[in-house]
Amino acid sequence: MIDRMKSEDTPGVAAAESGEVTLDGPDGVAITFSPAAARETGQRLIQAADMADKQRRDAAMAPGGDVGDGDDDEGDE
Repeated sequence: MIDRMKSEDTPGVAAAESGEVTLDGPDGVAITFSPAAARETGQRLIQAADMADKQRRDAAMAPGGDVGDGDDDEGDE
């Protein structure tokens, strides 16, 4: 198991400002990307999220596994 901080359930807020992409996250986390870097980061995040969902499903199906369904969209619109 990976030793890590608690995963965040609150999505970041992305915006375009003066030709740059800003991403504001919880606890004051903020980063600015060029449009190309933001696009590539977004694609990588989607791929990683898909892989993490699969890992959760696989772990839940393993004997004694009870990780949840990986669908933590409670409260999403």
